[in-house]
Amino acid sequence: AEARTSADAIHRKEIDINRRGIAMVAALTHTTVLPGMTHALDVSAAHFEGETGMSVSYSRRINENVQVNFGAASTTDFDESVVRGGVGFQW
Repeated sequence: AEARTSADAIHRKEIDINRRGIAMVAALTHTTVLPGMTHALDVSAAHFEGETGMSVSYSRRINENVQVNFGAASTTDFDESVVRGGVGFQW
């Protein structure tokens, strides 16, 4: 729908930004290191209402019970990005 007022245009831009964020976060995965392995790498993509996000995630097993992980996602034009990191404990 066409924007009728400047407020409509602002809201439309905010909705588009939200769609881009949803696409990026949907692409952002948590990679689990399988038993007997030390590293894991995941490359993902997601599409949401006309917007596409892509991501790379990495995990490393520190010891038998601990893994660290991080990931980064972006829109396809690299205008926005999301990063995350974490530590996983297993017992």
